[in-house]
Amino acid sequence: MMVSEYFSKLVQLSTEEKNLIDKSFELKSFSKGDFALRLGVICESEFFVKQGCLKNYYIDFQGNEIILSFAIEHWWIGDFESFNRRTPSKMFVEALEDSEVYTISYNKKQQLLKDIPQLERAYRILLERHLQNYQERIYSVLALSAQERYERFLEKYAKLVQCVPQYSIASFLGVTPETLSRIRAKQTKK
Repeated sequence: MMVSEYFSKLVQLSTEEKNLIDKSFELKSFSKGDFALRLGVICESEFFVKQGCLKNYYIDFQGNEIILSFAIEHWWIGDFESFNRRTPSKMFVEALEDSEVYTISYNKKQQLLKDIPQLERAYRILLERHLQNYQERIYSVLALSAQERYERFLEKYAKLVQCVPQYSIASFLGVTPETLSRIRAKQTKK
């Protein structure tokens, strides 16, 4: 899926506008373990996953990897604070498997928003979806048991189970790999 096809599902675009969008994005490949973004570097691009799987994560004060989100085909990922504020990133974005992503620079995005006014609406819709997901994630971590968080993860992110290692799922859920293993063992017995 080209990026213009994705946006066409959100707003109406002319053929000319679709072409302009696709010309503004660059296709990049990342091998498993490659970093699309490193800590302390300004995030120069937003990433739209064509294929593959990526994660963004922080390193906490104890040196633990804390996964904020995953992205698979047709999902967005990046450090949106760093990208929009032009400040050093507080996180990493890493490929969990060989991946292809469409990237757009800050300046090209700003130009696109000027050239195609309805993209403002598309990005607003995207922003609303991201905020809803982050709010749901915060609720999940603060209000649900580890078992409930895992069940929700399986319901919402079934495709991720295929490409994400169990220790990464544990990090995302805020539990140890051992706790996740016990939860999975209980589910298997059911």
